[in-house]
Amino acid sequence: MARQGFIGAAMTVHNLALEAYLRAEAKRHGVPLTPVAYTGESLGMVAAAVAAGSLSVVDGVKIARAFTPLSLTAAEGLVSGEPIVQEAIAYLPDSARGQSLVDEPFHVLALRGSPEDLSDILGRIAKSYSKSDVEVHKLYSIRQTNVYVRAAVRVGFDELMSGVPAIEIRELKPPTTFLAHSARMGVVRKALARFIAENGIVFGEPRVPVVANNAAGVLTTATEIRDAILAMTNEIMASRATAETLDALRPDLIVELGPGGKSVQLLLDNDVESPVMAYTGDRVETNAILRPIELVNTLKAELAHLHAGGQLTSRHHDLLRDVFREAAANPFGVQYLLRTMTGVIAGEMLHPERHEVPGFSRLLEIFQHTYAHRDRIDIIGGELVAQARLKKQIVGPPDRLGRAYTELMVLDADGVASGRSLITADTAEAVVFHFSRPSDLEAVDLVRGLRSVGETEPSVCRIYNEIMRLDPDRPGTAAEHWEIAHLVYQHTLFQIFRQHRPALFAQNDCYLEGSDPMGWLVALAASGAAPLTSVARLYRAYLGADATSVLNQALSSLTDAAIPVISPDGVPVQLKKDLETATRVIFG
Repeated sequence: MARQGFIGAAMTVHNLALEAYLRAEAKRHGVPLTPVAYTGESLGMVAAAVAAGSLSVVDGVKIARAFTPLSLTAAEGLVSGEPIVQEAIAYLPDSARGQSLVDEPFHVLALRGSPEDLSDILGRIAKSYSKSDVEVHKLYSIRQTNVYVRAAVRVGFDELMSGVPAIEIRELKPPTTFLAHSARMGVVRKALARFIAENGIVFGEPRVPVVANNAAGVLTTATEIRDAILAMTNEIMASRATAETLDALRPDLIVELGPGGKSVQLLLDNDVESPVMAYTGDRVETNAILRPIELVNTLKAELAHLHAGGQLTSRHHDLLRDVFREAAANPFGVQYLLRTMTGVIAGEMLHPERHEVPGFSRLLEIFQHTYAHRDRIDIIGGELVAQARLKKQIVGPPDRLGRAYTELMVLDADGVASGRSLITADTAEAVVFHFSRPSDLEAVDLVRGLRSVGETEPSVCRIYNEIMRLDPDRPGTAAEHWEIAHLVYQHTLFQIFRQHRPALFAQNDCYLEGSDPMGWLVALAASGAAPLTSVARLYRAYLGADATSVLNQALSSLTDAAIPVISPDGVPVQLKKDLETATRVIFG
């Protein structure tokens, strides 16, 4: 048991030493490294609290040393003469001393599957077993939940799971009595609180926020962090919520301190967008973290200089070569480079008062072209892509006519330019948004769909209700309600997409296409050429085989389209008269 206490204390000290070492190395290299938050899994919350400044190192190590022995002593009802066990017994309530909380070992299992299948099986487990037999202890991700299963019920549990082939079961460790994050360990929570009080352990306000591991959110007070430490005993680990909170903070990078890489895997399994790397203090790992930051910071400083009117020189090309060489040798560097520079590029492209600065714009262009085609040039040899143009073969052998290809202007290490053609082009010539009526309309879950988009765009429900009241003398059939609902649904999805992905529209040629009457009208409304209520009225009349009566009224509200719409003839049109002609062809 003394060894268990030592391991807990050693892990905490090791994590803190790594964090201090990384900060010292960053300072030595002149690289600013400012943490926006700390977090940890289970016992890792102790190190996070110390690193954030809420606990002293001494107090943190005391808690880390006591936690596992205290949990095992209570779980197994130990009464041995080992000093650390006697220490633990002293903090337990009298009624819990010598009484085991865990009568037999538990299997630690991961249940993996789709969110729907996972939710279904967890509901069935809750109906079939009490928490004393099967208990959730870790909400790992949207696709995985970890459970404790008592050894005596494992056979029956496996029989239940055998009928659910969509769920994969993984045994994470040998059966154990150490059941951290189990509701039955409430006694241990009281004992740990008593240990903290009697040892004079004090929590302070953190200098840096701590991301909770037992719930969603950021902890900024001494009381919140104390509660998070106590939660290691008897509250479910909310690792999925931890990952979501980290992602919402949008850090430039996330570093896992210590060996194992398990937190890196957890964040990858939770689809966290930030670059993630495990760090053990190795010199190569140190450089892999600091060198990309150093280069990108230098690049951003040079871009700022160019934006202020500086001149683009070969020195800037050499800096880009260093950036891409580092990225080629360092997967983490590629992620960091892309995340950081995407923000710079998008910020410039979408700036409301954007104005061209030749040197600045040119360096960004070379960066974008080189990044896009980095796998097709000699990055290590110092090649850069100064220009990339997508073209089509319009003369030559019949088998090549109409074929798209990319023409590159490549700068070698000495700055000499040469042309290069890529036979295959994987860059889209345009982005086309397609709208249409589903073949099986009633199979589309519009109720859930409209509810979900309605939460994002509250006006959706109002618009839908307004449309359905357009003709009070004809309330409409159930089938018409489905049709109009889907028209509104497609239009709203497009508007939400446009709102949240503005760079896609700024960087690409975009077109709208409708392959049937419903799709055409959605495209008209989405292009800005017609109000949604107007096209909905026309479509409702079309369903009633009386489109002609409202066609002229609908056409009178047409304007030029902000986004080109592909006509039934396959030609992109934007002018009001062309849109009117195409609409008459479809509905006249």
